[in-house]
Amino acid sequence: MPENPPAPAGNRSGTIAADEPATPFSDPDRLLPESAPLALERAAGLCRRGSGGGEDCDWYHGVWQYFRILGVVATPWMQRHFYERVLGELAATGSHPRVLVSGTSDYAMLALVLHAYARHGAQPEVTVADRCETPLFLNRWYAERHGVRIATRAGDILAAAGGPHDVICTHSFLGNFPPQRRAELVSVWRALLRPGGKLVTINRIRPDSSGEVRFSAGQGEAFRERVLRAAATLPVAIGIEAPTLARWAEEYTARYHSWPVGSAAELRALLEDNGFVVERLEPGPGAAPGPAGPSVAGAALRLEVVASRRP
Repeated sequence: MPENPPAPAGNRSGTIAADEPATPFSDPDRLLPESAPLALERAAGLCRRGSGGGEDCDWYHGVWQYFRILGVVATPWMQRHFYERVLGELAATGSHPRVLVSGTSDYAMLALVLHAYARHGAQPEVTVADRCETPLFLNRWYAERHGVRIATRAGDILAAAGGPHDVICTHSFLGNFPPQRRAELVSVWRALLRPGGKLVTINRIRPDSSGEVRFSAGQGEAFRERVLRAAATLPVAIGIEAPTLARWAEEYTARYHSWPVGSAAELRALLEDNGFVVERLEPGPGAAPGPAGPSVAGAALRLEVVASRRP
């Protein structure tokens, strides 16, 4: 079953509290009512490949922001304190301006990077890389709305070139790759970083899983009901009828899959064997093993990772 009920409306993505330092990027949900229908419209033409390779991904990118509004999927803002702290420390040095966002569902990770740097009076040089044009379009749209210049790069990260970057930032990205491809991914990350450059990420650990993970029939039904309950309790309608939301949830849970990382030791070895020195690899606050439903908001064992590229 999915892990937890939806968060209360208005605080689904770890929005900054009223008494915390704010930046122009502090509210990750503010633009969702505008960007969600835009993503739905553009995904029909821009999406080309899904996480399985060779299939359309509009079932994912087109509806993801609506699921964010409903609070039923995980975003990096749910672990914002880690990213604020680590990225903020790097921003404060003045020597880590070039940031690569490696894979993203929408602009949430970009907003968090900009927010963390802005808290220290810095503006990073951000490149967002993804194999699908839909999230890249959304990142450009978000950046333009805030008067920020970014670069985007479309294509398979395993074939990526360029850099060097000072920081690579990503969120729960390793699960998109089967175990036999992960060493290649980490080696590419190393090549894209300068010596001493940092990898900053959080990745979910699923000790109870091996191989590919999909929603079971029961988990899919529970996710569908969770979507409908959240839509019914929102104080402001999202403008999508219940049958459409149900259909989106059904297709999402039928097609979504990932290859979980099984342990902290596995993740540490993956990094250390492929050119990184692990500086931090610890469970985040309140992290605990969660049930098997993939890609949902709620409690789960998520490891905070900071690693430096070896020369």
